[in-house]
Amino acid sequence: MHESDPKNVEHLTATKINEIYQKQKIDGQWTFSDEREHMDNLLCQRINFLLLAYALIVTGLATVQERKLFCFILISGLVLLVLMSWGIWRATAKFLIVVQLCYRIHNHPVYWVDQVNTHKSGKKESGHSVGRSTVYHKLGYWLPVVCILSLVLLLIMNLLHWIGPNDLPVANPQSIQQTAQPGSH
Repeated sequence: MHESDPKNVEHLTATKINEIYQKQKIDGQWTFSDEREHMDNLLCQRINFLLLAYALIVTGLATVQERKLFCFILISGLVLLVLMSWGIWRATAKFLIVVQLCYRIHNHPVYWVDQVNTHKSGKKESGHSVGRSTVYHKLGYWLPVVCILSLVLLLIMNLLHWIGPNDLPVANPQSIQQTAQPGSH
């Protein structure tokens, strides 16, 4: 297997990563730092878009009056979130690989920020393993899962007729009118 093969990243030594990084900087090429910054921005944008879509779906569910429209919004929203989540999961995986490479570069800012955070938090180990406890791992993998599962739960509850469009307080016009009347404190 050739050393520049992307599948061989885990077997690169810190020395080899530093050599590649220095060559990238000298040649004016796209560096690991550039890739980390790009993937960070891409991941954050995708997560923000997922949260916006989720908020719009929930708002639509809360304001609809008919069960068929409620189901349509729920199912189409679920499909949309699943499709968006695939992109987020892929971006998260790539981002975590790039960050692992940056941790192994001598004097890279990612490494030093981690060391300072580790020292200030009183942890015994730094987070350079970029494992399952990082914020990006939680945002990139678990946030989409929580959003999808909440819509699946709503779908199941709707199919079992435990909840529907008129069961939500915002969707019921009488509850809105009762709370809006003066003196109904």
